[in-house]
Amino acid sequence: MWEKKLYNYKKALLLPFMIQKLWRGFTLENPVELTKILVFGGVLLLLLTVFRPIMWLLGLIPGLKFAGYLLIPTGAVLLWEQVEPDGLKIPIYAADYLFYMINFKIGNKVICQNETISQVEDLVVFEKIPAEEISAFSE
Repeated sequence: MWEKKLYNYKKALLLPFMIQKLWRGFTLENPVELTKILVFGGVLLLLLTVFRPIMWLLGLIPGLKFAGYLLIPTGAVLLWEQVEPDGLKIPIYAADYLFYMINFKIGNKVICQNETISQVEDLVVFEKIPAEEISAFSE
């Protein structure tokens, strides 16, 4: 009889994309994750465009500007690898947090009995009842 073999491809499918050959004639000794390259490049691009005035101030001290352009993206890559808030990867956590802020903080919504409802802005006023009247209800 033939036995059917079941394979678990979960580990293989969850492996990150790896890059070893960048272009003709230039290959890396060990493969590098694509996300590391993208995070490093994205942070470096932000430093060169958006945060250019801050980097200019760092350039007033000799060597600090170069160190900033090298160490800040490297630190971002290390944070990207090691930090998992609430057990989630950073982009998923950021998307969830943004969704929460838009819907529940800015949108004034609440969850009541597993349903999302708009928060009621009406003022609820309770009237004071003397203890004698409460005892009359219980009899």
